[in-house]
Formats: sequence, C-alpha cells, structure tokens
Amino acid sequence: MIRKRLVIAVFVAILIIIVVIVITNQVADNNRAYVIQVDGKSFTHNSSARQVSEILEDAGVTTNPADRIYPAPTSEIGAETTISVTRANKVNLHIDGNEEVYWTLQDNLNNFLAEIGISLKPTTRIFADDFLVEPDAMPYREVPQNLSLVNLKTVEVSDGSKSISYDTYADTVGAALWENEIEIKAGDEVSPPLGTWLVTDQAISIKRASNYLIDVTGVQFEYTTHYTKVGDILSEFGLSLNGMDFSRPSLNSKINSGDTIEIIRVQHEYQISDEPIPYSSSIVPTEDLEIDQRALVSSGVAGIRRKLSRLTMENGSIVSERPAGEWLIQTPIDELIGYGTKIVVRTMDTPEGPIEYWRVVTMRATAYTAATSGKPPDHPAYGITASGVRAGTGVVAIDPNIVPFRSSLYIPGYGIAFAGDTGGAVKGRIIDLGYNEGELVPWSGFVDVYYLTPVPPTDSINYLIP
Repeated sequence: MIRKRLVIAVFVAILIIIVVIVITNQVADNNRAYVIQVDGKSFTHNSSARQVSEILEDAGVTTNPADRIYPAPTSEIGAETTISVTRANKVNLHIDGNEEVYWTLQDNLNNFLAEIGISLKPTTRIFADDFLVEPDAMPYREVPQNLSLVNLKTVEVSDGSKSISYDTYADTVGAALWENEIEIKAGDEVSPPLGTWLVTDQAISIKRASNYLIDVTGVQFEYTTHYTKVGDILSEFGLSLNGMDFSRPSLNSKINSGDTIEIIRVQHEYQISDEPIPYSSSIVPTEDLEIDQRALVSSGVAGIRRKLSRLTMENGSIVSERPAGEWLIQTPIDELIGYGTKIVVRTMDTPEGPIEYWRVVTMRATAYTAATSGKPPDHPAYGITASGVRAGTGVVAIDPNIVPFRSSLYIPGYGIAFAGDTGGAVKGRIIDLGYNEGELVPWSGFVDVYYLTPVPPTDSINYLIP
C-alpha cells in the first residue's frame, strides 16, 4: 500500500513539472524581443504584438504619418526583427506674410523646396531660423524648423511734396519705412497702415502731423494731428462748440504748426466725479472644505473710475454736462468664494445594513417602470436602460452631470440603487426611481441621495453641481 502511494505521488509530481514547462514555453512564445531604432537610437522591447504599428504603440513610440517606418506599419514580423523609425521634421514656412506648415524627411533645403514645389527667384532671400542662407549653400544646409522666403518688392513713398521709390525685402509697410530711415511720428497718417503686409509695387502715402495748442477758457492742451483745418482738429480732439461759443481762428481756417486754437465760451468749467466699479465674484477650489461646502476666501474690493465732465453754464446755472474723459483710479479686486474638494467617507446604518458614502445631494424624486418609459412593449429597446441592464427595482435614472453613471447610491425609503439609466426629462437634480412592472410606487418631493463608495477618480467628480 505504501509503495502504491509513493508511485502515485511521483506520477503527480512529474505531471506538475510537465504542466509548468508547457505554460512557461507558451509565455515565452507569446512575448518576443524586437529591436526598435528611432532616429538612429536603438533599444530592445518585448511584446506579444506581431504587427509593426501595434509593437510601436506597445513600446510607447508615437509616430507621424510623414515618418518613415520600416517594415511598413501594417506588416507582421517575427522575433528579433529590427523596426526602423525615421521621424519627419516640422517646418514652418513663411512666404511674404503667409504661413504654411510642412513635415519632411529631406535632409537639405534644396530637396525640401523641390519636394513642396517651390522655385526661388534670383532675388529671393532665404532665412533659416532667422539666419540668412546663401543660395549656393542650400544643398549643404539642413532643413530648419522655421524657414522664411522674402521676395524683393518695389515701394513708392509719397511724403508730402517728396516722392521716393526703392526696392526692399521688408515684410510690412512700417518695416519698409524704417529700413529706408523714414521716421514716423505720433499723429502722422500712413496709408496703408504700418502693419500692412507689403505687396510688390506698393504705394505708401505719408501725411505729416503738426503740433498745436488748444486753449479752453484758460486750460491748455497740447495736441498732435495731421489735420490743418481748425474744425477738423477740434473734431478729432473731441471738442465741439455750443450755442454762442466760437473759436479763434474760425472753424474753416487753416493754421500752421505751433499755432494756438482758442475756445471762447459764454461760461464754462470742468468737474471731476468718482464712480464705483462693482467687483465680480469667482469661485475657486479648496481642500480645506468638504465637497458641496462653500466659504469666503477673500473679500472683494470695489474699483473707482474717475470722470471728467464739461459743464456749460448760462448765468451761473448748469444747462448741459458732457463727458470729457475718464481714467481708472482703483482696479476692482474680485471676491473669491472657495468650494470644497475634500472627500470624507462616512458610515450610516440603514434598514439594508450599514453603508459607506462620500457625498449627499438633495434631489427631486420621481418613479418609473419600463411601461412608463415611453416605448411600446414590441419596441426592440423596451425595458433596456442606457447601461444595458433591464429596467426595474434597484435601477434609477440620473443626470450623469450630477451622479456618476454606473455608480451605487442609497435612497432612504427606496434602498440601494444602481445609477444605470438616463432620460431626456432627467436633467439636473432629478432622480427617477425604477420599479418592476406592476410594483410602481409614486414619488414626489425631495429626497437625500447618498453616493456610495468607492470614491471615483478625482478627474471624474463634478464638484460644482448646478
């Protein structure tokens, strides 16, 4: 009998060893070693995948459609095969203000421009990463990240009575004027505006500004403008004449640089007033408060806007008031309200036994069955909830923005429930309690809904329930 037991024990041991060897060989056969070479740098990666794209994904190697991959991404390969990835370079190409983005595997500028079908003019300037590249150096210059092609353009500048024409590689009207040392001062009118992109045969007109002194009942303002007519100057300045008011010189007069425009009023004075600027309230997360709690973090401070008003008076009585300017004295400071992000797990005894919950939200309760869900019994989706489970007692419909979908809940008077359904009418703080057909219990009013553990990941928690 002892000898028989010994034989059986030896047989079982041998069988176990055979099973272990078979399993080990299967695992070893499923995982194969591949050599992956990315831009000349190699490493070995073990993977059970067979297709090149799946092996690269498994190894964490991201690729671009323009990259060169060998063997092809859809190829299936064997063990110890080398996968080569040559990454394409991104090129930001600027041509006279227009920008395009390209991906290329070319190793020099000549080949890259040929690849994208661009032929250079003899006068074109090439800038690689802001450095000028001579045309004969292009076959030896690596493809840069930023490439600018600037073509020679002719501009015609009309500056008052002077006119000048010259060629430029500048991109904008302002750069072309600066390149030729044509100074533009405040108040000068340049047409087209300084920031306009240049085109070939660009016409640029400059109307020079002059300095004037505007005297308003003894209050003097220095003002610079390209206008020369008194009425136009006062209009641009924002000053108008009312009633018996008049100007010296008259509105239709033309004046010279340095002249003074005097405003004579029947009676005039300025008044300053302060206007409060209400502050805004912002909410910010804080770990010092439990979820669904709020508290003041910092108080808001109102701002102050100071206004200048022009008063027109007749015989000492104010007959009109017009704004003449405003500026900010104090910037408002927002009020900060903190909302809680701290999760506290608590335990509560219920008729169903103790439960662990991490949040309690008050909701309006309703009830439904498959028969009241709006689908006829012969409908293919009759009685099937949004989660795929059948409608009935223990399955409730919620708004996923309020309650995590497929989570567990506890509702006093109803019991433990599965948030497995949604509905067009279930929006916001509404919970629709499911029942088996023929067992519907009507609900109305509000109920506390307990969110049961486990606590979901932080990034899936809606801390600010509307």
